[in-house]
Amino acid sequence: MEKTVKSNIINNPRLRNKLIFYVLMLALPFIQLCLFYVYVNFSTIYMSFFKMVERVGVLGFDMQFAFPDNFVHVWNEIIVEHAWKIGNSAKMYAIDFPIALTLQLIFSYYIYKKYPMSGFFKVILYMPALISSLVFAILFNRLMYDGYMELRSIIDFGDTSHAGDYEGFLYDDNTVFLGVMVFNIWCQFGVNILMYSGAMSGIDESIVESCHLDGCNLIQEFWYISVPLIFPTLIALTITSITGIFNNQFGLLSLYGEQLSGLSQEAVRKVNTMGFYMYLQTKRITDLREQLYGIEHTASELCAYGLCVTLVVIPIVFGVRHLLYKYGPSVD
Repeated sequence: MEKTVKSNIINNPRLRNKLIFYVLMLALPFIQLCLFYVYVNFSTIYMSFFKMVERVGVLGFDMQFAFPDNFVHVWNEIIVEHAWKIGNSAKMYAIDFPIALTLQLIFSYYIYKKYPMSGFFKVILYMPALISSLVFAILFNRLMYDGYMELRSIIDFGDTSHAGDYEGFLYDDNTVFLGVMVFNIWCQFGVNILMYSGAMSGIDESIVESCHLDGCNLIQEFWYISVPLIFPTLIALTITSITGIFNNQFGLLSLYGEQLSGLSQEAVRKVNTMGFYMYLQTKRITDLREQLYGIEHTASELCAYGLCVTLVVIPIVFGVRHLLYKYGPSVD
């Protein structure tokens, strides 16, 4: 039987071409899986337990087993010293995620119901994903500065004599945290709203009609019909966001650059995150010399930190997933 099938494929140009096309289509995701998941993770785990040591009198380096030294350095020089940045990351996520999720679901429902200007909202909310994040950050920065100046002018009853003292919504010590949160919430609308509204569009109309015949209003339809039926999509996006808590820089690079230009020390203390700090440390590892010397942390220590974060996040992800499935809304 197998020989017959193989013979048919070899002798039939159409089947042979289909098989070649099928293999080529599978090749790209398979290569991507091998390179960006298997290889990257294997390399990270391997590097976590070793460090690069310069060869004596010879150009080059050797890998030397360094357990538990790398993890001790991670604890003492990264986690303990920069614990406040980890706290900022957790606080930003705790505030950012529930607000963003609530607004995403509400706007997705509005777009799904095709209410007036729903198409306009879809374009405007998706705009951050259409343009460069740097361009959007510049536009947002300008908008927040002008808006903040106008608001302060109103508060001061039109007196502009102190305008030079105003630092802007994204730079004032009292408003910088709120400004960063608004930027991140807005940036999250695009793809997530398309995902949620697309999932809602797949809801069977007969179910919606049935609930309205039973006297269900729009709020009840949203809470008891729409949300439960798209709950698998909500769980997937929630879990994806949790995995990046300690790697998310929350738009700081786009808004302020690598030096967090324009921010006071107090403002930096409020918004600097572990993700932004790790981005800067990773970026500085650009050649062999910098991997060994000249930066705050070596590549091996950063890999060890990544492994530690993974070990912390994995139980959180599975715990949240379990709670969502157990206590989340049921289709029944």
